[in-house]
Amino acid sequence: MGKLEQNKLEKRNRLENAAYQLFTTKGFQNTSVNDIVTLANVAKGTFYLYYHDKNDLLNRLIINSCAHILTNAMLHARSTCEDIIERLIIITDYVISCLEKDTALFSIINTSFSWSHVMNEVTNSEGSQLQMLFNEYSKSLKTLGYSQEEATKLLFIIVELIGTVSYSCITQQFPMSIDELRPTLFKAVRKILS
Repeated sequence: MGKLEQNKLEKRNRLENAAYQLFTTKGFQNTSVNDIVTLANVAKGTFYLYYHDKNDLLNRLIINSCAHILTNAMLHARSTCEDIIERLIIITDYVISCLEKDTALFSIINTSFSWSHVMNEVTNSEGSQLQMLFNEYSKSLKTLGYSQEEATKLLFIIVELIGTVSYSCITQQFPMSIDELRPTLFKAVRKILS
């Protein structure tokens, strides 16, 4: 990577780090583009080279966060066991634990730990680790007799289920705490796959 590309990446990272810090402390609505560029120590025009507006930046943070959590969850599950169904249970537990531990991150992700963000990263990041892991997990589901289309649908259902249940149980304790619902969630994932 050349110096110019390195500088661009550094500025983009500073903008994303500043936005993360401000969104988690001041809130999205109370943070302006000026606040972000000031904290990142970049010119306002630089912001608009990378993002259309702060909503665009928020979406990038959500996509990056979802992809990071899911990639780490898949790698962890891969190193833990061979059985695909149990791997998906481990992924579910890992994602929930991440969202529980990092309430600042969860305040940004909100209800957006969703399939659309995951698939955006999978389809738009050729050769990304998440894309390779997604393909690996799809192939594993195919060994259980599912077609590629069915495997994709099953992964969709599981990601959406994790996001929705986690949001309700962690942020609102509704209908109960995530710890109380976790065993039932695992049972549901197993049933979906059997």
